[in-house]
Amino acid sequence: MTQISENTFLTALERAIKRLTDLIAVATEFHGGAVTTEYLINAEIAREFIKRGCDVRVECLNRTLVNAVIKTNGVKPKDDLGAKRTDVAIFTAGFVPLAMVEMKIGVRKLTRVVKDLDKIVWTIKMMRAMYATKMLAASVFQVYVAPTTRRLEVKHFRAEVKKIETRLDADLKVYSQAHSEFTFKLCPLQAENKGIVSPELEVDGDGNTQIIGRPGHAVRYYAILMRCTRTIPSKSSIAQLRKAADE
Repeated sequence: MTQISENTFLTALERAIKRLTDLIAVATEFHGGAVTTEYLINAEIAREFIKRGCDVRVECLNRTLVNAVIKTNGVKPKDDLGAKRTDVAIFTAGFVPLAMVEMKIGVRKLTRVVKDLDKIVWTIKMMRAMYATKMLAASVFQVYVAPTTRRLEVKHFRAEVKKIETRLDADLKVYSQAHSEFTFKLCPLQAENKGIVSPELEVDGDGNTQIIGRPGHAVRYYAILMRCTRTIPSKSSIAQLRKAADE
């Protein structure tokens, strides 16, 4: 494998999230709930790409992503990236990186994932264009909407989810203006109404009256898909650069 298509990449992320949400539903008596540790998401995403025959590394040092073969001339990954790590990195059978994925929970605003976006952008910028443009990256995150005294019904959770999505999309457009060499796309990893749970109704002690049991909530998963669009220098341009360097 020398490259991963966007469709394959997103499908893999969707399947990982489906397996995760099925597990959490069983663990919480089919009511579902928020994942409280990022490690569970990391593990399912890593497992999905391993099943697809990929070379997967968890908690991968970013400086190993920008190795001697693919780095831009003059870049010193060890100095510039230090101990920064990527949650899940995918490589070819050798050492060329194909994709990187970062995970976050408890996200309601873009500011919660900006550091991850910055880290991905900074890392890919260090790569030579012919490798950078083949890279796929994603910031995968969970949005949890808790019940309140005014937010109990499905329609309330759906409205709040929509509000969060709209704000994320608007803030992402602003963020992208500072990074013209990249494209950013907010992608839901579930069907529209998945993860939105209505409150449970239980029968009171008299056997007739219905009362609200466990409250409703919304747990939704998204990915910000990122690609580098830098122009790959032509062979003549590369030859000119080498000639200038020799002189």
